[in-house]
Amino acid sequence: MSSFSKNHSRPRLRGWIRGLPFILIPFCVLFGETWLRMQRLDNDYSASTVTRELRELRREIDRLVAEEARLQAMERINAKAPDLGLVEPVAEQIQIVRVSPDPAPLFEPESPIELAGLPRDGGSGVEYDSAE
Repeated sequence: MSSFSKNHSRPRLRGWIRGLPFILIPFCVLFGETWLRMQRLDNDYSASTVTRELRELRREIDRLVAEEARLQAMERINAKAPDLGLVEPVAEQIQIVRVSPDPAPLFEPESPIELAGLPRDGGSGVEYDSAE
């Protein structure tokens, strides 16, 4: 009996293998199309999420710019200055520094410490005026 079943199963197997591409190819095409659609939907969802976050961040930036403008308003600064101990400088505290147009270096590159100790006599192209 085994030879009878073996002889009949081979033609059936060959017929099934011949018909396999007719089933497998459409399945692969449909599976690929479904996968591509799912990827597109996922990308659309990601793009909408990023767009929403961008919109929220722009609103936050606009709010912060308005807050910065409010905090930098001179009326607010002038109102807070006395509370912080800030006062108008007196005339003796104001010094005007003018640099002459000649390209004389203020200090030598070997000794940059000298920049802090500029001579007050107007040397090295620097002139000090006291405001009156």
